[in-house]
Amino acid sequence: MKEILKSMNEAEQHEEKEREEQKRLTSWDYIRRGNRAYSKENYKKAYLNCARSYRAIGGTSLAEQDEEYAAGIETK
Repeated sequence: MKEILKSMNEAEQHEEKEREEQKRLTSWDYIRRGNRAYSKENYKKAYLNCARSYRAIGGTSLAEQDEEYAAGIETK
């Protein structure tokens, strides 16, 4: 089971990288990136990716506000 999940995760990240190169990241791509950052206790990166996820679906969160807010988030 671990091997299956590992290969699925690798395939997912490969597809995500292709979408990034095409500048076509989806909201789910940002959510997965945020989750990976959060699991590594990189809370600033996790927050920024979640904010980007919101913008990817047409949200009105402004990048400048996100950067200012994230600057106050502790990172390890």
